[in-house]
Amino acid sequence: MNSGLRSFLFSLLVLAGTTVTTAVRAQSVIDVGSNSDLLSIGKVTEVLADQDQRYNDTTIPGATGFKAIGKDIPVFPTSHINHWLRFTVANHTGMPTLFVIAQAPNLPKMTLYRLQGGRLTAVYIVGNTFPYGSRPEDAVDFMASLKLNRGDTATYYMHIVSDHPLVLPLIVGTRQTTDHFSDTNIFIFGAYFGILLVIFFYNLFIYFSVKDRNYLYYVIYVFFLGLAQLSSSGFAFKYVWPDSPWLNRYMVVMSSSIVCIVAILFAVFFLQMRTYAPKLRPINIYFIVTYTAAIVFNLAGVNKVSYNILDVNGLLMAVYVVSASAYIARKGFKAAIFYLLAWSIFMVGLIFYVLKNYGILPSNIFSNYALYIGSALEAILLSIALADKINELTREKEQSQARALEISRENERLVREQNVILEAKVHERTTELEGTLTHLKEAQSQLVESEKMASLGVLTAGIAHEINNPINFVKSNIKPLQLDIRDLWEIIGQYEKLDYSTDVSAQVDEINAYKRQIDLPYIKTEIGSLLQGIEDGATRTAEIVRGLRTFSRLDETELKKVSLHEGLDSTLVLLRSSMPGNVQVVRNYETVPAIECFPGKLNQVFMNIMSNALYAMDKKRSGHTEYLTVSTSLYDPAHVLIRIADTGTGMPESVREKIFDPFFTTKEIGEGTGLGLSIVFSIIEKHKGKIVVHSTLGEGTEFQIILPIVHPEN
Repeated sequence: MNSGLRSFLFSLLVLAGTTVTTAVRAQSVIDVGSNSDLLSIGKVTEVLADQDQRYNDTTIPGATGFKAIGKDIPVFPTSHINHWLRFTVANHTGMPTLFVIAQAPNLPKMTLYRLQGGRLTAVYIVGNTFPYGSRPEDAVDFMASLKLNRGDTATYYMHIVSDHPLVLPLIVGTRQTTDHFSDTNIFIFGAYFGILLVIFFYNLFIYFSVKDRNYLYYVIYVFFLGLAQLSSSGFAFKYVWPDSPWLNRYMVVMSSSIVCIVAILFAVFFLQMRTYAPKLRPINIYFIVTYTAAIVFNLAGVNKVSYNILDVNGLLMAVYVVSASAYIARKGFKAAIFYLLAWSIFMVGLIFYVLKNYGILPSNIFSNYALYIGSALEAILLSIALADKINELTREKEQSQARALEISRENERLVREQNVILEAKVHERTTELEGTLTHLKEAQSQLVESEKMASLGVLTAGIAHEINNPINFVKSNIKPLQLDIRDLWEIIGQYEKLDYSTDVSAQVDEINAYKRQIDLPYIKTEIGSLLQGIEDGATRTAEIVRGLRTFSRLDETELKKVSLHEGLDSTLVLLRSSMPGNVQVVRNYETVPAIECFPGKLNQVFMNIMSNALYAMDKKRSGHTEYLTVSTSLYDPAHVLIRIADTGTGMPESVREKIFDPFFTTKEIGEGTGLGLSIVFSIIEKHKGKIVVHSTLGEGTEFQIILPIVHPEN
């Protein structure tokens, strides 16, 4: 960026008429009369433009078109330079020869000739298109001996060729003065570059510490600023790529363009243009695109276009950045003030440097190195601006933390107050919830008891029906048995009345006639049948009572080792009366050990599941035989498996997922409480078992109950 801006200002001053050329005679002589002389020879140097390449080292001595430059430093603002310079030097020093310095390290080609006997002899040919090692003197500027002996005077021709604008300070002096001049340049540039290195590493360290994107762009900016200055001043060609003139040809434009692009990006983020000046975005894009184009043209070998872009954009960008920072500073963004000050100082240094080159300002230590001073101060101020921004952010963070701490303390006070209120409300609410919980427990107990009573109702109805049948059967056999026994007692009475003192045969005939009358053989048979019926009724009644005794362990709270088959059979006995006529019970019992359980609770599980199975098969009303299948088997060495399957209506998946939920029922209103299977689930959990349901709609349902043989509590 500095190279492009510098060239543009130089060309601007030329076009404005700063350079006044007048024809002079070739006899103007540069008289070096002291060993300490170091003379700028621009004013006494003559120039001849040879854009058409009409002259060469043979024809140029006779050319008559030379004109005096008229100022200390020759300036060539065009992008196509093919000029001849002429000057005459007299060596009146005590030194054996004099030296000339051309301060144009990026000049593509320069040939120095000496006029001897009307012919030109090449003194040296240099340029940045040749390897650095081909130079006659080890210096970043083009420096060479004039081969002018003490007391001699000679005329020299310098042929310069360039494809970019050129500023060409020409200096003549002794070895001592020219070396001192070169050493001073190296020292000043070394100090400047050292400042850039310190700023680079310092801000790079801060970037890795704070991870602020502004520091990243600034570090990149400083890096390419240093690279651009190295390239434009010739130090990169000397120290970095001395054997790669082709790289030096590209790096001036590339490094200058990249530093401008990064400068724009840095300005966007540092000045927060997206917040304070969003309308400037198209201008930023313009600069980024045009500088990218300059790089492309440079790589394509069209240096004229790339240097023209640098020339035009250089001043425009400087004015734009200064104006944008001033605009944003007016909006109250403090960091923009530092930014404005940094760029203003750089602009002042650049202007001083250019004005010195054109003789408007005197040549001194300040004007000679105003560009480096301005650039270094710019970099330092931008670094300070970044640090101030970080400090401002730190202060804001500390203030924010202080506010947050104050708010936290206030919130803590409010929380304490709220805690007191909440504790009182919680205590009040806890009391209410405890009362509600008590009511819920009572309601739950009532519902469970209701379900037990429902089961008890089914049980009572079954027992009444089952006992009524054999009792009625016994009762109906008693009357005929009484009549038969009375007939037998009558026959026995007649035998007891036999009078052995009279004719016994007549009396026996009378008894036999009575036997025939009552049909004694039939009575004997009938008595046997009646007694058998009474025995069957009594046996059935005993079976019902035994099943009732097995099932009626509802209130047993201790674990007992019982037979599963007894519990299942007793449940089936009690459910026989409510079993539809088309239902057939299938028992598939395998040999399983007695298990530790709560017998009454487990029988209630069997009762609820089998009752639901019978209800589902009765509701199906298929007219075909339905099956209630009860199976037992070993699930594994430590568990038994009980399966109760029916061929009833089955259930869809949506119902199967809810059957263990309290109060969920598919029965009609009044037919169920919805607690039966919920109680089943809780009982199985109490036994540390597992219950699984498989059901297919329209085909039936199977409950699988897995119970431990030894209860885990034991």
